Amino acid sequence: MSAQFPPPRTVLFPPVEDGNARRSRVGRTSLGVALLVMCAIGAAAGVWLYSQLLPVVDFLDDGQRDEVVASTALGVLMFLALLGTGIWNLAARRTWAIAPLVTAVIVSGGSFVFSVINAIDLAISMERRPIFWAAWVYLGLVILAVGLLRLKPTPVVSYPRPPGY
Repeated sequence: MSAQFPPPRTVLFPPVEDGNARRSRVGRTSLGVALLVMCAIGAAAGVWLYSQLLPVVDFLDDGQRDEVVASTALGVLMFLALLGTGIWNLAARRTWAIAPLVTAVIVSGGSFVFSVINAIDLAISMERRPIFWAAWVYLGLVILAVGLLRLKPTPVVSYPRPPGY
């Protein structure tokens, strides 16, 4: 038996990763990590907020208590959506699948809308100046995901095999 050697073309010209594939991989990694960071920040803020709210829950009337339950349920669903989308984008970072990116656009867009509504509600109810940093981050994530959706894979050019291989 003879030893198997790679064809000369692969030794002389190793496969080169195209720019769009690298941009897609780095962008999907950044998007996944950013979604997980925002998930962690939201979870920490939620735990802190509800630790402050628990002592006064008994003093709320039924309408206010229902509002607290609804906002808590919405926060948990948003937390789970951010967590799942971040993990999915990290797992699919070496593929050209568009479903994780479309989901990231939807989840980040929803988070953007909810953070703007929350900031406006905070400004009205507590008469404070709202802080929109989370809204800006979610808007940036939407823009990043849409930019990644616009990337297209570079077509692979296959060379004919030389005779004898």
